[in-house]
Parts: sequence; structure tokens; C-alpha cells
Amino acid sequence: MLGGDGYNVSPHFCSLGFNGVDGSGNVVNITAGHCDQSSENAGGPDATVAAEGISAGGPRFGAFDFPHPDGIDFSTIKIDKAVAKRFENNFVRGLGGKPLAITGIADPVIGAPVCKSGTTSGFTCGVIWRVNQTIDNELGTTKGLILATNICALPGDSGGPVLTGTKALGISTASNSQTQKECDETSGPDVADFDHPHEYVTPLKAILAADPGLKVRTN
Repeated sequence: MLGGDGYNVSPHFCSLGFNGVDGSGNVVNITAGHCDQSSENAGGPDATVAAEGISAGGPRFGAFDFPHPDGIDFSTIKIDKAVAKRFENNFVRGLGGKPLAITGIADPVIGAPVCKSGTTSGFTCGVIWRVNQTIDNELGTTKGLILATNICALPGDSGGPVLTGTKALGISTASNSQTQKECDETSGPDVADFDHPHEYVTPLKAILAADPGLKVRTN
């Protein structure tokens, strides 16, 4: 399984983020915290189960293991041992769905190119416009976000990996095109704030600082 592949947390779906290893050596995937709507149960017997595919009924591959911390939109899915080897790679879905290897971790630089991988809209790219942004929505307040512009992100892309070049940058959190169904609609009158699409990204370095011992797989 690669970053950008879809997973189901019935009744909705999200995208896998970066494959990694937690502080206890467990195989995990780093994804968006808001994809787990029962975050208070993470790591326990009632933790939200993650299943393959975007439709209900797919095979289970793990369960949420890290409670969504206040202000930082991330969590980890602890991968079941029976399928762990499928996640022991450093790839995300690149252009055309081809595997793209992650080679390191980057800090956001305004004006730098940025791309995201998601199960709904695939691999789309833009530029970093602002950093240290805060948003308030039905999920609460999320701080320290990267704002990327001219980049399409649609419902279901949440949790997917965001990168600059081949370096891991963050996790897809929100966009101004969440009511759209296709990328060619993201410049229409229903898109909020701007006349072009943009998305908010939770920085990977903030995620790693909030979960000591968590590591992203790189080569």
C-alpha cells in the first residue's frame, strides 16, 4: 500500500499518508486525524478500523492508534501484522499512479513547488504560498498549517501525502474545493476565498514533534 491510496473508515473514506514506524517499532501509516471520528478511542479495543478501498466492506488492514491531538490534524494507523509487509516501503502514488520514492523530510519554503497525492484527485501540484496558518471549521481549530495554492484537493484526499520534490512535507488537511467533485470545477464560483484552488497542509515536522519516536520511511 502506498501513500495516496484510498482507505475506508465507514461511512467515509480518506487517503493514506506516509508509511512509517512508531516509537515502539510498529508499522504505521501517518494520515489525517480528522479521518478518525472516534479519536478518543484510538489505541484501544474500540479504535476505528481502517479498511482497503473507498467503499465499505473492504479487508481490514489496521486501526487508528494515536489520538488526534488538539490543534494538529494527524493520527497514525497501526498496521496489522498479517499485512505489515505491504506497508514497509517509502512510496507514494506519483503522476499517473506510478510509485514515487520519498527520500527525506523538508521544511516549507514560500514559493517552492508542492504536490499532493490523493485517492480522489490523484497527483496534483502547486506552490507554497503561506506558512503558519490557522483555520477554524467544524473540526475545531487547526494551527501551524502550510497553505499551498493552485493545487487541487477534493473530498477523500484528506490524509494523503504532500511533498516537495521527493521530500516529505506534510499531510492534506483541508481545501477550498471540498464541495467539488472534479478538479476542473475548482475554479468555479463555489470555491471560497480565491479564484483558484488551494489546500491546507499539516507540516510533517510538527507531526513528528507531537509523537516522539515516530519516523517516516525514506531511502
